[in-house]
Amino acid sequence: DLGFKPSLLPAKIYEWCIYVAFFSGFEEVIVLDLDAVPMGDISHLFDSPMYHETGQLFYADYWGTASYPNGETASSNSPAWDLVRVGPYFTHEQESSILVLPKIWRELNVVLHLTRYKQLMGDPSPRGYPRVVWGDKDVWRLSWLYLRKTFFMAMPFKLGFVNSGSFCYMSFGHIGVKTNRVLFIHQPKALESPYVQNLTHGIVDLRCPGYSSYNSQNCKRCLVSELTDYSYKMGTFTPGLDSFWTKHEC
Repeated sequence: DLGFKPSLLPAKIYEWCIYVAFFSGFEEVIVLDLDAVPMGDISHLFDSPMYHETGQLFYADYWGTASYPNGETASSNSPAWDLVRVGPYFTHEQESSILVLPKIWRELNVVLHLTRYKQLMGDPSPRGYPRVVWGDKDVWRLSWLYLRKTFFMAMPFKLGFVNSGSFCYMSFGHIGVKTNRVLFIHQPKALESPYVQNLTHGIVDLRCPGYSSYNSQNCKRCLVSELTDYSYKMGTFTPGLDSFWTKHEC
């Protein structure tokens, strides 16, 4: 019992994930949303050189600077860049359903402040204030940028199947640290369980060959020739498909 009443916490729906990390009894936490399923042992993440260097591991979402209309906070004209006092650069939004971090007081308080700041993320926003972020979606990445803290973020695998000559991506997976096998897989909201046998192919870059951007259309014919076979039982690709970690430094 934390001694709090629900009326004292302004969080709702997915914003509760932030309070789970904040009030956890552990010094170091791995926070997983209900739709982020580990496919193996994840304890090694705390022992990785990247975690020891920066004190956290973040995971990227599908959407970023090159996507539209999604990827708002990574867009070059997003007001989020002015908020964190960082010039726009090519990046991805954060997938906040997987968090690996210690409970660092300064960083957590900035995250909490952004969560409570309804002019920033209210739903609906107060009159005259456009919403900048959606729920807890990107408040971790933005807080680290605001505080000029270096962080690592892993790019996702897009997973799906071929249907009528088009690749339909219905889920995505994330890598561990020492291997490129899928360590986390996300429950596709559009597929009923058991769903994993429907995920037969994967890709990292959603841009059609020759294009510099991509949209939110779930099925794309142009990507079929770029796919790699995926085995949901092994969490591996044939031939190997490489994802990667990116280091963000201010």
